[in-house]
Amino acid sequence: MPTPYDDPTRPVPIEELGPPVPLYGRSYIEDQAGVHARMWRDYGPLVPVELWPGVAATLVIGYRAARQILGDPYRFPADPRGWARRFPLPAGCPIAPMIEWRPNALRSAGDAHTRYRRVAVDGLSGIDPYRLRALVLDTATTLVNGFCRDGTVEIVDRYAYPLTFTVLNQLVGCTPEVGAAVAAALAAMFDASDTATVNARLTATLGGLIADKHRDLREGRLAPDGDITTRMLTHPAGLTEQETIHQLVTVYAAGIEPTVGMLTKTLLQILTDPRYAVNGAGHGPPVADAVDTMLVTGPPMDNYCLSYPTSSVEVEGVWLPALRPVLISMFGVNNDPSLGRTCDYSRAHWHMAWGGNSVHNCPEPARVIARTITETGLEILLGAFPDLTLACPATDLPRRHSPFQLALTRLPARFSPGVPLPAAFGSSFSLRHQRQP
Repeated sequence: MPTPYDDPTRPVPIEELGPPVPLYGRSYIEDQAGVHARMWRDYGPLVPVELWPGVAATLVIGYRAARQILGDPYRFPADPRGWARRFPLPAGCPIAPMIEWRPNALRSAGDAHTRYRRVAVDGLSGIDPYRLRALVLDTATTLVNGFCRDGTVEIVDRYAYPLTFTVLNQLVGCTPEVGAAVAAALAAMFDASDTATVNARLTATLGGLIADKHRDLREGRLAPDGDITTRMLTHPAGLTEQETIHQLVTVYAAGIEPTVGMLTKTLLQILTDPRYAVNGAGHGPPVADAVDTMLVTGPPMDNYCLSYPTSSVEVEGVWLPALRPVLISMFGVNNDPSLGRTCDYSRAHWHMAWGGNSVHNCPEPARVIARTITETGLEILLGAFPDLTLACPATDLPRRHSPFQLALTRLPARFSPGVPLPAAFGSSFSLRHQRQP
């Protein structure tokens, strides 16, 4: 088949590179690395793919191409409405909630993006990092004490998810009941569920939260800077109720599922990679180093950062058609074989896990929240159970069937039963991960 390297003077339309690679179904989920190796061999840095049957897109797996696209929001805007009008999704398409237009920073361009982004960043920036860490420590200790005598635990359902959910819920200023309804709707969105149901659940639940916050503000029972929601409601941008709902959807969607993926993928790496076993002195690499490596080798979001070219555009010798979705493979570009990276990823700043040089990248306050939950949560877990091991072969661990995120859906582990941690366990907690080889 032709490649852009056969005749560098003639750009090749993406459709001529070969048949589209499906990003749904079992083959991609069960052999992600193998599929990417074949993509490089057969297509190069830009790959024709299908996000769902009949939903064509371009997947960017080349690092240089990704930086070019992410750094050009004018030719590659994130607003999907032009594409949706010209190429409407099939009725009932389950990936619609992940790619359809919403009035938020992630799915907008120009002035609208600037306005929504400012609200989101200001809402997140009001979080006290010391209070955040204390909240993670307290929540993690409570969760560990709930299963410490069992000797086994399913990490996703009993630790990673409730830890992330509880912390984020308190930062947003949401009751557990309302937060649980939001979390269930967002899980359905990541699992590729019916878009109408997902949107109805989110609107009803978050609309009720906003109404309660407005009432409490009017009656003087709530400080304007008390939580993320109230900071958004009192922001000078003057968002409507519907706009505020969608900013909160973004906070929850970007805060829960990717952070759970970040924690579980890092833990799996620690439990299976010999580099993280203890040495003769009883020490191993810090958890932060494991997180750095995970962000490069297996980022929480595998494929995302969607954009829609306003006109046909040439990238790396390939013509991309107007409006056809372009998504960045964070997994692919981080592992671009042309980079020639070593295995030392400590504090790497070049990776694309946070969205790279895009104006839509993950804001710094959100990164702090995700890393604090992940690193502190893992330190507490591994400090309480230094002999924690997988309860099944790593190859048997199930993953989400999604073209965007191949997150672990189960992570069963074993450990020696112990006594509950003292309430002050985390207050002076600082240790390097100590896992038995």
